[in-house]
Amino acid sequence: MVRSLTLLAWIALAAHAADVPVAESSRRESYARYGAARVQARSDDAPRAVRNLEAAAKLDPTAAAPRRELVSVYADLGRDAAAIRMARAVLAGDPKDADTAHRLAKLLFEVKRYSEAADALAAALDGDRLVERATKALAMRIDLARCRDRANEAAKAAAAWGDVREFLAARSERLRKEGFSQAELDREMADAAEHHGRALVARQRFDDARDAFLAARKLLANDRAGAARLHRNLAELAAAAGQPNAAIAHYEEFLAFGPRDPEPYRRYADQLRKAGRDVEAILAARSEPAAKWALLAERAKTPAGFGAAHEEFRELAAAATDPALFRLLCTTYATADSGSGILEIAEVIFPATPERLPRKPVVVPAMEGERRQAFAAAFAAQPALALKATRAAQLSSGTKRSPEFWDLLAWACERAGQPDAVERALRASFEADGNFRSFQRLHRHLYGRRKWRAILDLCNSAGSLGAGALNYYRAAAHAELGNAPAALAAIAKAEGDNAFASRREKVHILGILGRHDEMLKECDAAMAEFRSSAEVRSLRYLRAQAFLGLKKLREAEEELRGILDDDADDALALNNLGYNLADQNRKLDEAERLIRRAIEIEADDRARAGEPNVDHAPYLDSLGWVLFRKGRLAEAREQLEKAATLPDGANDPTVWDHLGDVALRQGDAKRAKEAWTIAERQYATTHVGREGGRRDEASRKIKQVE
Repeated sequence: MVRSLTLLAWIALAAHAADVPVAESSRRESYARYGAARVQARSDDAPRAVRNLEAAAKLDPTAAAPRRELVSVYADLGRDAAAIRMARAVLAGDPKDADTAHRLAKLLFEVKRYSEAADALAAALDGDRLVERATKALAMRIDLARCRDRANEAAKAAAAWGDVREFLAARSERLRKEGFSQAELDREMADAAEHHGRALVARQRFDDARDAFLAARKLLANDRAGAARLHRNLAELAAAAGQPNAAIAHYEEFLAFGPRDPEPYRRYADQLRKAGRDVEAILAARSEPAAKWALLAERAKTPAGFGAAHEEFRELAAAATDPALFRLLCTTYATADSGSGILEIAEVIFPATPERLPRKPVVVPAMEGERRQAFAAAFAAQPALALKATRAAQLSSGTKRSPEFWDLLAWACERAGQPDAVERALRASFEADGNFRSFQRLHRHLYGRRKWRAILDLCNSAGSLGAGALNYYRAAAHAELGNAPAALAAIAKAEGDNAFASRREKVHILGILGRHDEMLKECDAAMAEFRSSAEVRSLRYLRAQAFLGLKKLREAEEELRGILDDDADDALALNNLGYNLADQNRKLDEAERLIRRAIEIEADDRARAGEPNVDHAPYLDSLGWVLFRKGRLAEAREQLEKAATLPDGANDPTVWDHLGDVALRQGDAKRAKEAWTIAERQYATTHVGREGGRRDEASRKIKQVE
């Protein structure tokens, strides 16, 4: 009842605005919308809160409160791109808004933009607004220092950690008033001193670093873990200073605490070697499990010792779950260049299961799952090793292996940017499994490489999965090959649990076939039937494509702008609108802004997901094209050359076609011919080559430079 009354009160406030000037009326309505949104946010009605907050921000562009609230609501909804955009807008007007700067920094940290995060925090800390908020100021200073660490900005990191220590010393009384106990302050000061010491080591200020480490230890005099860290810190300091004997002494003090991580044992071994000591004998005398792993890594460095070390590694790996152990393992095998060796380890961790039935999911015990996950992460971090293991596995094709084993190899090769190796591994996975999941993974890969006949062959070999489902996947392949009757017959017979997906695919098929009138009618009919926001947005993309196919450029632009009105951070709409404007040679400054925004959002999404490469070839192609239109040829070529090296660009004829155009304009006829030749060949395998006679145009351009 209270919430309803409060909401009614805000609405009533807006009603009184009729008798005041328009500007004041807008401000009052903005305020009413903002108040309603606050109530809705507290009532867990986030979608309505967002709509009201966005309306409030538009009604009064000078109002900061709705924008600040939008930052929080967007972030809570997982709309991180929108939250970042809105936080920047708030900080553009008020760089010292600490809460917004801190929220922005956390969002940027998640996508590995550490320097930007640090700069936002530094600007907000430069003032006296946080005098009465020492806890907040401390948290922001610590996060600033961590950002500088992650950004590998040694000098700035050392200064930032020094600032944290000074702040703790100067504001301890205020922090106690805000709830800190002395013990908590001591821990914070010790942690800051340790981090400061490590940053000073990186700057080779060894005496200052030692003082920082000793100060940390003094603060935690009775803490056993603190004592251990002191010796490790001093060991690493001595190693950095080129003092192996001192480093050995401190490492031995640290190792007495029995760390589980093999890394300090490996570093200990490095210092033993530098001091001319018998590394293997000293490690063999230790009883800690991690020392055993480090000893085996030492033995594996020589061809004579690798075989015996490998056998012991196989036994240890079968029981290990610690990611640090597997990182050492994979680093060791990468150094030894032993793809066959790591293949045998992988077979132990992902064993074949002869009794497994097709389409029956595998239930993996928790510990086994931890082992697989830890090994997979370490394995994928060594791309050259993964490729060698894949080749070794394919050479021994008669060996029975689990689908999960092949999936691991496919994932690692994908991260290494080796599409042929990915395809071979996915084929082996499907042959070993035969279920729908492995079929879909292989189909997705073949689709991305435009291997339409291979997709049809795959569907023909997967008859046990059901004719209705397979027809869904056949349809696009037939359409790309220009076989309209087969494509339409297949999509008409397609069956699946998702009615919307089948309907949307029919619209897509009509677009591939160039039947844009039918595409638009089918799209409109589907939009009348399917009403969720995600479904409507998906169909609006296709509607824009239909308008483009019909040469109704204004309508296509309106459709894409409509998507952006609903979500200003829709990367696909940003890219498509920017590219279409560039293709029409219109509004090129806006086109560049749109495309760069799409690139930024896509890169953030990929970084957040842990992808090793954040670049997306179609968006780089769009940027290259708008830069070409603006006459910035060197920049355009840089983007297009980069796009052509990426897996999703190497098989895209448009990328190569654009690259040829730029190269010729630069006077590089040889590169232009190379690019157009690739484009012509790739146009033959996609409907894009039939649109507007693009393949014929590529052939004409090749003859032009011969």
